[in-house]
Amino acid sequence: NPGDELFYYIKAYDNNIKTGPGIGKSDVLRAYFPNLEELYFEVEEQQDQVVDTFDNMMDSLDELKDMYEEISNDVLKEETGWKQEKEVNKMVQELENISEKIESLDNTIKTIEELNEKNNLINSELGEKIEKLRKMFQDAISPELMESLRKLQESLSKDDFQKSVQELNNFEFEMNDLERQLDRMIELFEQIVIEQKLDELVKKSQSMDNLQKDITEQIKENESNPNINAMANTQNENLNDLLNTMNETESLAKELDPNLASNLNELQNSSIPNDIKNELQNLSNNNQKKPKTTMESSNKIENDIQNMKDKIDDMIQSHKKKASIEMLNMYIRIIKNLIDMSYSQE
Repeated sequence: NPGDELFYYIKAYDNNIKTGPGIGKSDVLRAYFPNLEELYFEVEEQQDQVVDTFDNMMDSLDELKDMYEEISNDVLKEETGWKQEKEVNKMVQELENISEKIESLDNTIKTIEELNEKNNLINSELGEKIEKLRKMFQDAISPELMESLRKLQESLSKDDFQKSVQELNNFEFEMNDLERQLDRMIELFEQIVIEQKLDELVKKSQSMDNLQKDITEQIKENESNPNINAMANTQNENLNDLLNTMNETESLAKELDPNLASNLNELQNSSIPNDIKNELQNLSNNNQKKPKTTMESSNKIENDIQNMKDKIDDMIQSHKKKASIEMLNMYIRIIKNLIDMSYSQE
């Protein structure tokens, strides 16, 4: 089970039947099975890196836009020469920085994907969204963007005013497209993080359900089993962990899905968590004293956990429906923007 430790050693015997057998014994070894919280924490560390890289990349894009504005003003004044060529070289370097950061993002997302697959932390639907995000990274820097900068350099070196204006327009078109792509990447990543948190809630509530059923079975077999207290303490820790994850998910969802955030807050502050805590306390206090009461407490906890699972599932279905509608609207906006940009470029 997650969180369990296993201590073991290896012992070997030889075939010496005269003075033996000889015995060889290894040192005591330890195997540890990380709990869900530890597994998700590893993923969250990688997600924090993605957020930092996105921030740095948007800063680089702002730098690129500032350089574009400066060189555009110069060209409109018909100031084309060495200074402007140097400025374009800086733009190329900044674009290369963005490209490197996108590659870094792709590598980090790949690591997240591998962690998720290795530890079975996400469902296939979420896995498809992560793959989609990686595809967006790979397509972000278009050949047309780099080509427009190369042609701009060429026209500036030839002091070709009209050509420079044309290439500046082409570059602006491609740069705006890059900015929109980055915005879509960030939006999709934020959705992925929320859905990963919701998936985490599902797995943690299911883990609580499994443990409570084990507790009920232990009570049926032997209500005086001292392990019941330890299992109840573990369940209490699981509940606190689940509530913390709910709180984190609520914070993440406040802007993207206020209704989800409100429902999570309502569940955290409902009677269900307190009822579970109280029944866990009763279960521990009555163990070995009132077996019937202990069984009643365990059954009540099972019902409360199932109730909580049902509410979480309802929230997830509602969020998925909202996310699907927003994704459709996003693609409609993308198509409209591309059409508008094409007309403006003409």
